[in-house]
Amino acid sequence: MPYLQKINLLAFFLVILVLAIGLTPSVPFGTLSGLERTIDIRGEDIWILVLFFFWLGAFLRSRQERIEKPPLFLPILFWLGVGFFSLLINLFFGSLNLPRGVFYFAKELEFFFVYFFTFFYVRSLATANQLLRIWLFVGLVNISWVLTQIFLIGRKGEYGTSALNEWGVFPTGAFFLLIFIFLFNWWLHAFWRKDYSLQKRYLYLVAILSITVGILGALSKTVFVAFWFALFVSLV
Repeated sequence: MPYLQKINLLAFFLVILVLAIGLTPSVPFGTLSGLERTIDIRGEDIWILVLFFFWLGAFLRSRQERIEKPPLFLPILFWLGVGFFSLLINLFFGSLNLPRGVFYFAKELEFFFVYFFTFFYVRSLATANQLLRIWLFVGLVNISWVLTQIFLIGRKGEYGTSALNEWGVFPTGAFFLLIFIFLFNWWLHAFWRKDYSLQKRYLYLVAILSITVGILGALSKTVFVAFWFALFVSLV
């Protein structure tokens, strides 16, 4: 397959992760004591677990004595240390349920693992551009679902429209907002500087700007304010 020849296997693992985040449904997995809502297992949760064991096995086989530190390594380590210490303090004083605390702390570990995995295995701008195009594809698929709700079947979200795998006001709006911020800055600082035709440049811009439909459709005031703030900072 010509497309797969342009990215290495490890980057392809990240492509699967992007598609899992944006397109796979969540499956109810019961509840834990102290958690009022159902625990949902999503495709990215399973795939991140697979990537963790893959990374651990590769690291043990490499027998590396020194590991390169990613950007923001110390602040991230400090943040996780504060979170873990806070978890222990609240458990000691009985002000936090154990399953709830472990669950939410594990979600933070999951986020930062994706960051570290991306740092270690994405080493070229070409690979990063391929991944960002996958994110654009995911964003457009979700916008198609938003437009379907607006014009055909009515809202499916909490107040307004939903994404394919996000239902609540803030989760839906934040999902589209984060995709827009990264893609818009990619277009400003990388894509616009490439030797592409004006037609191709503006075609990508229109596709990226269409993601704002999802931001507005969620009807979240917080996300709406964050959108204008992020747009202002990006342009500055």
